[in-house]
Amino acid sequence: MKNALQKYHIYILALGLLLGFVIYLLFYFSSFVFIKTEPDIIIWINLHKSNYLLWLIDLIPILTILASEIIFNLIKNKDKLSELYQIELTKKKKIFKLLQLLKTEKYIISTSEITKDETNEVLIYNIQEKLLNDNSKKSITQKEDEIRHWKSTGIVQIGEILRTEQENIELLSTKILYFLIPYLNAQQGGIFLVDSKNNNLKLAASYSFNKERMQKKYFDFGEGLVGACAIDKKTLFYSDAPFDFYKISSGIGSANPQSVLIIPILLNSQIEGVIEIASFYKIDPYKIEFVENLSEKIATSLQIISSNLTTKALLKTAQEQSEILAQKEEELLNTIIEIKETQEKAHIQSQEFEQFADAVNIAMIRAECDKDGSIVFANQSFLKPMLFEKFEEVEKRKIWSFADEINVAKLKEIWNKCIIDHIPFEGEIKYLNQKGEDVWLYSTIVPKKSAIGEVTSLILLASDITLEKQKSLNDRAQLAAINLSLMRAELSYQGIVLDCNERFAKNLKMQTSQIIGNNITKLVSQDKIDLLVLMFEKIKAKNTYRGIMEFVNSDGDTKWFQGAAATVKDDKGEILKIIYIASDISEQKILEIEAIKQAEILKVQDQQLLESQAILETKLEETRAEMILQFKEIETIKVRNELTLEGMLDAILTFNQDGTIVFFNRAAEDLWGYNKKEIIHQNIKILFSENSISSDDFVQRMVNPNMDKRISVRQEILILTKDQIETSVLVLISQAEVSNSKTYTAFVQNIEMELF
Repeated sequence: MKNALQKYHIYILALGLLLGFVIYLLFYFSSFVFIKTEPDIIIWINLHKSNYLLWLIDLIPILTILASEIIFNLIKNKDKLSELYQIELTKKKKIFKLLQLLKTEKYIISTSEITKDETNEVLIYNIQEKLLNDNSKKSITQKEDEIRHWKSTGIVQIGEILRTEQENIELLSTKILYFLIPYLNAQQGGIFLVDSKNNNLKLAASYSFNKERMQKKYFDFGEGLVGACAIDKKTLFYSDAPFDFYKISSGIGSANPQSVLIIPILLNSQIEGVIEIASFYKIDPYKIEFVENLSEKIATSLQIISSNLTTKALLKTAQEQSEILAQKEEELLNTIIEIKETQEKAHIQSQEFEQFADAVNIAMIRAECDKDGSIVFANQSFLKPMLFEKFEEVEKRKIWSFADEINVAKLKEIWNKCIIDHIPFEGEIKYLNQKGEDVWLYSTIVPKKSAIGEVTSLILLASDITLEKQKSLNDRAQLAAINLSLMRAELSYQGIVLDCNERFAKNLKMQTSQIIGNNITKLVSQDKIDLLVLMFEKIKAKNTYRGIMEFVNSDGDTKWFQGAAATVKDDKGEILKIIYIASDISEQKILEIEAIKQAEILKVQDQQLLESQAILETKLEETRAEMILQFKEIETIKVRNELTLEGMLDAILTFNQDGTIVFFNRAAEDLWGYNKKEIIHQNIKILFSENSISSDDFVQRMVNPNMDKRISVRQEILILTKDQIETSVLVLISQAEVSNSKTYTAFVQNIEMELF
């Protein structure tokens, strides 16, 4: 009976979940059809920012699950009421019979008439014991109801704060803190949020901090209790506060707190901040648990509120039914009739559930694992994305064997929590298929219980969202790349800056807080406002704009941004905002302006050059004529000198600074045995032996272009004739330099002839 009831319970919840997702998906896709655009998660998120009613649409799956739970409890309560009615009717008959026997002084009751244990004394004792137990349970229930009501009220008020404040993190933190501290009957508190830029924890909000306490606004990871909590990611509670803890101050004095509670704010096991609470009184465990749940579930506070309200309504309905049962027993007959009708409907629904289960098995990914995580069932929808063909290939494999090293621990944690807390899990999980490729499944993991309430296995229902997830990751990466490489700003229809990235603010030498909320006309010079208004008109008319915009930074300098703007519209075609993306081209623009100025200067200089050119050409012609006359004179002198040298008795040769022979007179021909044609343009080394070049410093300097020659020094050396005969001669070298070009003339005398 219990097993069938559990199956029926799962069926009702699954039916409600499926119905909710179908309604949600229909609304999701119809919204994009209405606004005539492709489904895009970024657009869907932006629509949430502009229309808060969409947040209620997101709750549809939860509302349908809660409605399914209410229907199931109503049916279940009717079954229980019918059973209780039969038991109470039997007991009342027995008690009535007992009273009749007591009235007639028949104290002995036949065991065939009542059960063995139901003697007069036992019956009276049982009645008394039952009354005592009912009172005790009522007291415990009342206390639990008070605690539950306290938690529900706190969650409702926190949910209202979260719903109404979605713009400013510090203001939101302050509102949460100013509600939470009095609500916990505490006296001091603070919220520290992770500052990713400085890699530390920054004080975002405080309650009753004194001047000394306010001076410490930053904590490194691991520093103090706040930093330690951020590192360990675990709650720290001290019922006897450390002696050096900050004191709680008031107008009449100060004192150390008795209790200190430090709770990490975690999102997907990632530390986001720390809540610190100090109190003069001991903080009850249920209050600690309340704060822990609050820190973990702020993102799902609306769901928790809805769940608490529904639970309260169910409790009220159950109490009313119990009162009606005690006062009007005759109404049970009608209830029994209704129960029978409900059972008939349940039978029909059971058949429908079997059909639904078959449809789910075809349309969704489904798998079942034992408590150890071993797969005991998997349908084809599970095998296909994992690249398996047969169930036998995955049978008895651990479900986390399909996850990478990072997600194995996460999946095991989810698995153990479902088994221990009996709480289903719903969310995205990344798996790896047989090729090691990422497979993203939006998974619902539900514990399957035995008749005694023990978890025997876990059922996995999922849908493949790999393509959507990859697109989402790509979109996030592209947005991150834009924020790193380009400037981005979001403007309202009226030109108010709704948001901008750090790069946009940095190029204007401002903080984002100085820009957001102001009209963009404050970022341009007065003479450019008309151009900016014209640009807005173009955007409204054509929905896009591309071009250069001039801004003014905080120093008053002009900045040129090359970019594009596009509108974002709602489903009615109204402009929600304008997205502007640009790059800073100020340096290029300044260079362009400078180039224009330089071009003007060059134009003037060019005119001056043209005027000077005519003068220079005239002077050049005059100079050219003078040079021609000078060259003729030089050539005449050169010929005269060569003829003079040619007729000298001493051998004379001239070579340039590279060692190339350029003049060789007749006496030199006789001395060496070479004629002019053989020796001109040859290197001077041909006139000396290798031994003479290497051993005689004078000869070595004479033939080496890189060494200084011995000028005006008469030296006896050995020369090498054409017949390879070494002859002693006297040599004197003179140097001539014209236009940094050196030539050397060697005067050579044959010693034998001179002696003769």
